[in-house]
Amino acid sequence: MANRSKNGGRALITGASGGIGLELAREFAAHGHSVILVARNEARLNEVAAELVHTYAVEANVIASDLGERSAPHALFGEVARRNLEVDILVNNAGLMETGAFKDADTETLLGIIQLNVEALTALTSLFLKPMAARGRGRILNVASLAGFQPLPSMAVYAASKAGLRAVADRGPCRGIARQGSNDDRALPRLHRHEYDRKRQAREPGVPGASLRPDCRCEIRRARATAPA
Repeated sequence: MANRSKNGGRALITGASGGIGLELAREFAAHGHSVILVARNEARLNEVAAELVHTYAVEANVIASDLGERSAPHALFGEVARRNLEVDILVNNAGLMETGAFKDADTETLLGIIQLNVEALTALTSLFLKPMAARGRGRILNVASLAGFQPLPSMAVYAASKAGLRAVADRGPCRGIARQGSNDDRALPRLHRHEYDRKRQAREPGVPGASLRPDCRCEIRRARATAPA
């Protein structure tokens, strides 16, 4: 039997080492949720975990994973199962963005955006939704973008990946099993400054970190609404 969180449910957050993912992790922890922090940088994740444990007295697990690798979602799901952790809320936040003219972009970088923003998200949703449906409860929060509503020549593949996420979310992977207690939501944060802006920071000192808009916090509250107490 999987190990359930003793608090307000357990949230697995991808891309949790910085930016929106870090703020989401803090928000969930502030409301008593245990967290599973996922990103490539294990050292940074350990720092975040220590902060959350110290500040909010919640359980914080760290799993280093490069979700840009095709095998990574299955490996992550397997590691969660190996640790006997029950995931009540899946937060698909990890993403990759590239700006500039499409003709000048590196082909492998463009394919990497699709791999992380679309394929990994699809795989994680499919993998974690199944046990949620079997338990009769769970929540999935997909971090989308307003870029998915716009034609953006300078970030065409990124915008297309977020439009694809929006199309899937609008059709609701959980809709067919909603009566069993599993639901999905998506957050639509504005463009903001984070790790992607390291090059720009060299030109613009003092660039601030990520912040959550009120509607993002609303989505978090909705995600928490059906998590077990």
